Amino acid sequence: MPEYEVVRSLCNAVKHYNAETLSDRTDVLEGFRAGLGRVGDSLGVTHFMVDGREIRDLFWPIYEVYFGYFHEAQPGNQPDAAR
Repeated sequence: MPEYEVVRSLCNAVKHYNAETLSDRTDVLEGFRAGLGRVGDSLGVTHFMVDGREIRDLFWPIYEVYFGYFHEAQPGNQPDAAR
């Protein structure tokens, strides 16, 4: 899964502290951005970018895979709000 590969490579760069790799791939954008904004974002939002993508766009597909796995493994243990 491409999102997982990005997160894994970021974790490895941090683990081995490769500042050049991280600085070339990451950026911080301050303030609301129309193309990156989400419902509920405050106007003072900070966007953490990796390879030109907002980090939440990378984390969410990974979360869904893990949630699906654990939800199937133990059905009925997840709150209704998480479905």
